[in-house]
Amino acid sequence: MPAKSKSDFLRQLPSVDELLREPVIAALTETSGRATTTDAARAVLARLREEIAAGHLDAKGVEMALAGIAGAVERQLHTATQSSLRAVVNATGVILHTNLGRAPLAEECFERMREVGAGYSNLEFDLESGERGRRDSHTDRLFSTLFAQQVGEAAAELATAVVNNNAAAVLLGLNTLAEDGEAVVSRGELVEIGGSFRIPEVMQKAGVTLREVGTTNRTRIADYERAISERTRVLLRVHRSNFQMVGFTEQPALTELVALGRKHKIPVMEDLGSGALFDLRLLGINNEPGVAESLRAGVDVVTYSGDKLLGGPQAGILSGKKKVIAQIRKNPLFRALRVDKLTYAALEATLLAYIRQRTIEIPALAMMQMPAEEIRRRAEAIIAELKPAAKLKAELCAGESVIGGGAAPGAKLPTMLIALTHADLSADSLARRLREAEPLAIIARVEEGRVLLDLRTVFPAQDERVPLSSGTQVLDFIHVADVVEAFVRSDLNARSAIGPMTAIWNVCTGTGQPVRAFALAVARAMGAQQAGSSDELVATPNRPTVTNTADTTQRGVLEIEDGIAAGGTLQELQGLLKFGATRDLELRLGNNTFQHDASVHSTGVGDTTLGAKYRFLHQTARVPVISLAY
Repeated sequence: MPAKSKSDFLRQLPSVDELLREPVIAALTETSGRATTTDAARAVLARLREEIAAGHLDAKGVEMALAGIAGAVERQLHTATQSSLRAVVNATGVILHTNLGRAPLAEECFERMREVGAGYSNLEFDLESGERGRRDSHTDRLFSTLFAQQVGEAAAELATAVVNNNAAAVLLGLNTLAEDGEAVVSRGELVEIGGSFRIPEVMQKAGVTLREVGTTNRTRIADYERAISERTRVLLRVHRSNFQMVGFTEQPALTELVALGRKHKIPVMEDLGSGALFDLRLLGINNEPGVAESLRAGVDVVTYSGDKLLGGPQAGILSGKKKVIAQIRKNPLFRALRVDKLTYAALEATLLAYIRQRTIEIPALAMMQMPAEEIRRRAEAIIAELKPAAKLKAELCAGESVIGGGAAPGAKLPTMLIALTHADLSADSLARRLREAEPLAIIARVEEGRVLLDLRTVFPAQDERVPLSSGTQVLDFIHVADVVEAFVRSDLNARSAIGPMTAIWNVCTGTGQPVRAFALAVARAMGAQQAGSSDELVATPNRPTVTNTADTTQRGVLEIEDGIAAGGTLQELQGLLKFGATRDLELRLGNNTFQHDASVHSTGVGDTTLGAKYRFLHQTARVPVISLAY
């Protein structure tokens, strides 16, 4: 028989309509919608065509792909409809990791957001007068209370406005104070923030002309004074929060700049960026100015972030003289950049923690204050649990955590690290597998050929939730990956449109594998999802000699049944393990652990059975569930 050509293989592929009429896929249209299921079917067929055109599939490969095409559509549908924004474990030791969402919120923030967001609120309504209120009044009063504690009597003349991030706060402040005029700023402060946004570009969008003074490393107060002209509208100080300048440097004190501004009746604006309301000197961090320090110096308006050193939600905050903040509130941009009720609720909860002097409840601040000895104890417990992993080596070593998020760039916090190496995997491969872990991806850092885990940024509760402390997340995931690589062999290339298929199983790993790891390997290779992906777990009990449900055990779920059967002269203690390998396939392992037959005076262990149940049709309004068990 002549070998089939690529055209022959392509003609074997079903059309989209034919695929949608398959019972399993037809059932998906009812649960996920026809349009979404159709898109998933088209995507799978398109990938198969690409695989065939590229020569990656032979006749056997195409046959196997077609046999598993329904499962491929289901997996594609799951991928397309699940949320891409997900929780992860931050084991990098970078507390305010911008790529991982910066400051995690306090539990009280979520309680306030649920309370405010689940119904109506007095966001812009004055309950006392019954008239329209100001939405930022809720946080303004809390900032005033906090500044009264930190700044003193001068706090009575201060007010605070909130927008959606610090870049917006800088844009709004400059536009309000210096539109069509000049802003004088040191050349050494023309910084670039994340995402390639630069201070000069923000100033340009604000309608402000940049007037640079001094040099990159040295700027004196005289440089500012010489640059002042009739077009000068604001003196701008930008804190170099994401880098350090050391050596032959000079910068005028903030009080000098304020004095110069008052002399020429020009407001002084400071972009602090990170904006600490907590005294970082308690942590040995001495070169990061705080908001209160700037306000005590007499700055007219200071801008800072809500989700950095403050430890709250993303927000841009402008605190300063009441007259200046009143001007800012009248700017039309203020409405365009305003935040919603959930941000105010979370910010309120964060500020109340400061006012009540319970900053330990703010996760970012708690992480900064965590002693290295506590981190050591947690790390040692995890390393002890990881010892059974034959190919995984875990060691304890000293290291440093950092603040991150463009804050306190020179600050280092002593910590203890878990250093991981694997006998068969490179550090990059091991780190990738941790990122692919379920249910929570683990984000670590790679240095000198090792994967490093810093528990300073791992919540203690996650030690069990991941679970890191028991080692099962790291241990089992690596085992499962090894099992899949060693057990699953097929003629399909790993790039197959429907993923690796199971053709030949070779149970020769060279190391002992736990039954759980093996079961997970089989389930994942067959396309099973993590248990718990359904909103509700539903048992499908077996009823010997009576009746059985036609439904199969949910995918990824292991059911254990035990019971006594007695009739006539026969008594049995029956056990049954059922595992949902796929959406429609249930694997069964049965055993009569005790059997007594009085008619022949026989007592002992009964039979062990291995079976399966496959569901051919899903229940709809017109079609019953139909399954076959063997």
